[in-house]
Formats: sequence, structure tokens, C-alpha cells
Amino acid sequence: MAGTLQSGFKWQSNYNRQYLRLDDGKDKTPDGILEFSGKDSSRIFKTKASSKGPDYVNIMHSNTKLYLAKLPGKTGTPLLIGATAENPNENLIDENCTLFELFKAEEDGPTNATHGDFRIRHAQSNLYLTPQKVYFNTDTCTAAVTSEAVLCAVSSNQNRGDVDLFTLTWG
Repeated sequence: MAGTLQSGFKWQSNYNRQYLRLDDGKDKTPDGILEFSGKDSSRIFKTKASSKGPDYVNIMHSNTKLYLAKLPGKTGTPLLIGATAENPNENLIDENCTLFELFKAEEDGPTNATHGDFRIRHAQSNLYLTPQKVYFNTDTCTAAVTSEAVLCAVSSNQNRGDVDLFTLTWG
């Protein structure tokens, strides 16, 4: 019953032990990029219940009030997930869907647990989220920029090395 969780939470990668943060744009990465690069454990994300039922949530970046969704303009995997959507989009066949499923690490189905290790799946693509090394080469860059741990939807299978595990703590 993940849809009942609505308070702020902090989101930490179990891979690099860093907290998820909105990229500040200084490296000319696309707007909305989220990267596991922070040492500050502020609760800057919120969940919003879905009308699709208790297994789904919309995740919002508290400071920008933007919802997490697939970044536009990129095809194929990994899908870049960023804080870019102004409104929730619960259409599961729309690539701009903002719904996610939270799975407690030791459970098989979605959950409403309030802390612990979780896997998170992008509902539209059915791909689990993981931090990924991403190379950006955009029109605004004079050289390619590398980000080490960008939030991406990568695989329909859970990662055997637990790279897709996150520690979420609600306040």
C-alpha cells in the first residue's frame, strides 16, 4: 500500500551511500537530473497517493514541486529519471507517466513500510531504478560531462549485486 505514504523522505543509494539530489546545472547537464551525490540527508522528496490504487505513488521533489518522470528526448535504456513533470501523470501507457512502485527489499510486492531498504520500479516501463554513470554531450556543452550516479530506470530484473537498493526514511 505504497500510496498511503505522503510525508517527506530522504533517499540514499546503498551503492555509493550518497543521497539523491537535484543537479545544480553547473555542469550543463539537462534540467531535472537527479544524482546520488549529496552528503546532506534532508528529506526533500514526497510521495503522493495514486488514483490507480495503493501499489503506486507519484514522487515529488519538495523544493521544485516537480514530479519524477522519464526525461524527454532519450530513447532506449537506461531511461533517465528526473524531476521534470509539473503535474502527476498516471497514464501507465504514456512514457511521461509519473508513477512508481516501492518494494521492500525482503518482500515480493509493493509496500507501505516507512523506512528500510527498497527497490523502486518505474511503473510505465517496468524498469527498476539504479544509479548509473551517464555521459552527457549536449548542444550547451563544449565537452562531454560525466555524472557518476544518475537516477535511471535500467532493468526489468532486480540487480543481483543490490545496486538497485535504496534506503528510504520518512520523517
